[in-house]
Amino acid sequence: MLTYGDGLSDINISELVKFHESHWKLATLTAIIPEWRFGKLWLDENQITNFSEKKDNEDHWINGWFMVVNKKIIDYIEWDSTPFEKTPIENIAKDGELMAYKHTWFWFAMDTLQNRNYLEELWSTWKAPRKIRK
Repeated sequence: MLTYGDGLSDINISELVKFHESHWKLATLTAIIPEWRFGKLWLDENQITNFSEKKDNEDHWINGWFMVVNKKIIDYIEWDSTPFEKTPIENIAKDGELMAYKHTWFWFAMDTLQNRNYLEELWSTWKAPRKIRK
């Protein structure tokens, strides 16, 4: 199991593992659709050909970085300094060994102080998904 640790989610880890075991490829990553915070641009070189301001993007899946992997992925990593999210994961995908577990519930990145403050607000106002009251 791998994660970067800066994403917060209500993903069911048992279901993620079960999905991975159903296909036995080298790796399964969690695919999520992010909440749009920015306008989306379509570019042709430096010319913007289309612009969409902060709409939900139902078909824009990104890597949510909750992963289940086979230890053979180590063969894709050349050096200790090799960023896993670049050449290794790209080559695993090219080799047909990467599967997506689609998670459509709560996921949020905590990359900034603003993100942390938003998540703390969800928690303190009892609006956080699956918060257990004591």
